[in-house]
Amino acid sequence: MLEAGAGTIIVTTGAGTVYPVPIFGNVTAGGAALRNWALNLGTALEADESGVHVAHVAIGVWITDQAPEGVSSLTAEQIAPRYWDLVTKHDDHEVLIRG
Repeated sequence: MLEAGAGTIIVTTGAGTVYPVPIFGNVTAGGAALRNWALNLGTALEADESGVHVAHVAIGVWITDQAPEGVSSLTAEQIAPRYWDLVTKHDDHEVLIRG
């Protein structure tokens, strides 16, 4: 990507990496570190004008069309356009997907 001067890296974690949820603390600690790494990598590559875009996506919903009652959910088809926008527009460094 650096050689080509173009490309997109998308790192995906759960929403607990942005908005901590105590019950998921052990999992989101590592995810929060990954989020921080991705955002810092993006900042460094942007400063170098490398043409490589890095974004973080935090998903805070179940990915299904049959979630239990009261549980926020979206289908993969509903989420996919957010990823495509990151690849084609390069205008966001972080997206939070919530129901």
